[in-house]
Amino acid sequence: MNILMVVFHFPPLNAMASSRHYAFAKYWAKAGHRVTVVTPKKYRYHGMLNYQTDDIDLFELIEVDFGGGVMKKFVSPSHSGGQGPALNALRKAIRYLRKHLIGNAFDVQKVWEDAVYKRAVMLLQERAFDFLYSAFSPPVPFQIAYRLKATFPELFWAADYRDLWSGNHLLKTHPLLAKFQQKKEKQLLQKADLIITVSHGFKNYLERFHNREVHVVYNGYDHEEIAHISSKRFFPEDGTFRFVYTGTIYVGTRDPAPFFEAVRRIVREKQISPQSLQIWFFGDSGDVLEIAKRTGVREYVHTGGWITKEEAYRAQRDADGILFLETEYERGNLSAEGTIPAKLFENMRAGTEIFAVGITSESFVGKLIGRSKTGKAYGTDADAIYRRLKVLLQSYKKEGMQPNRRLIERFERSRCAQRVLELVKKQKERE
Repeated sequence: MNILMVVFHFPPLNAMASSRHYAFAKYWAKAGHRVTVVTPKKYRYHGMLNYQTDDIDLFELIEVDFGGGVMKKFVSPSHSGGQGPALNALRKAIRYLRKHLIGNAFDVQKVWEDAVYKRAVMLLQERAFDFLYSAFSPPVPFQIAYRLKATFPELFWAADYRDLWSGNHLLKTHPLLAKFQQKKEKQLLQKADLIITVSHGFKNYLERFHNREVHVVYNGYDHEEIAHISSKRFFPEDGTFRFVYTGTIYVGTRDPAPFFEAVRRIVREKQISPQSLQIWFFGDSGDVLEIAKRTGVREYVHTGGWITKEEAYRAQRDADGILFLETEYERGNLSAEGTIPAKLFENMRAGTEIFAVGITSESFVGKLIGRSKTGKAYGTDADAIYRRLKVLLQSYKKEGMQPNRRLIERFERSRCAQRVLELVKKQKERE
C-alpha cells in the first residue's frame, strides 16, 4: 500500500507520541509498504529535539518549513533542544489557560496548518495513496485531513485519537467554547472512514460522542528500540538502591506523596540514608522537589531534567524500582478510565519492579500490571508501600522479575502497526 501520514509528533521531537508515529511508519515500511510522512519542521520551542532514530531512511520524511511563526525570530532550529526562561514562561501560561479555560478550543499549532496542507495536496496530485493516517493531538492533523478529504473525496482517512479532544478530563473549557469545540470535532470526524484510539475507555467515550464504531490499537512499546539500547549502565553499581520516574508530573493528577510518605517512615526508623536510597525524576518534574521537602525526604529525591529516549530505557532497566504515577477517577468517567500512559508498556518491558501509585489493582492499568507480573498498584496506601520497601531495602538487592512475557509481547508496536493495516483493509472491504 501507499500510505500518507500527517502528524505533528515525530522524531527528532522527543515525546511519547513521536514514538507511536515513528513505529507505525517504520513497521509499515518494513512490511513492504511505501510510507510518506508529512510533518512541520520542529524548533526548540516545540520541545526537546534529541529523539535519535536508525531507520529514518525506510520511508520518505517531509519536514515542512512553515516559517516558524513569530517564534522563529527568537529561536533557531536545533536538535539539542533547550528552553529559555521566556519560552518556559510562555509554555506554562498556555498550559494554564488550556487546563482552566480554553481546553483544546484554540490551538497554537495552527500556524503550520496551511503549509502542511499544501504540501500534502501536492503529493496527492502526484500519486495515489491507499489511505491517509492522521493523529490527535494537536487538533491540526485532523483539520488537515478533513480538508484533504474534501478536496480528494476518494481518499480513505484513518483518524487516530491518542488523547481525547472535547472529552479530555484534564482540561476545563468555558461552556461556550466547549459547545464550539464539540461541534467542530463532530463536523471534522464525520469525514473519517476509520476511527481508532488507544484504550477501551476512550473507545466507549468516542462511540457515544460520534455515534459510530471505534477500534482500539494500544500504544505499546517498540521492541526493536529496546533490543538495541546500549549495555552501558545508566546508574553505577555502587550499592545504592534507586527508583526512577520518567515523564511529566502533573499537579494534582500524578502525586508521589504516598510513596514519599512510605520512605519518610523508613527514614525515621534510621534504616536508610541519602547515600543508600535515591529517587530520580527525569523529564518535566513540576513541583516534585517541593512535595519531597514538605514530606521530609528532600535529601532522597533528585531531578535529572530531560534525557534521550535511549537513556530513559537504560534508566528503567538499571533502576531497582520504577515509580509509575497516575490518578484513579470515579467509575463511569470514560475519558479518565481510558487514560493509559504510553510509558506503561515500556515500564512493563523494562524488567524492573513497578510501584504504581495513585491507582488501585481494580483499575485497568492496575490489573494489567498485576496480570503482567511486573509490579503492583498501591493506590494511595503508604502502609503497603512501606512494607514492600522494607523487604527490598533489607536485602539491598534488585529483585528479579518473572513477567508474563506472552502477555507483554501482545503490545509490541509491530503488532499494533499491523492491526491498523488490518482495520483499514477490513473497513475498505465493507465500503
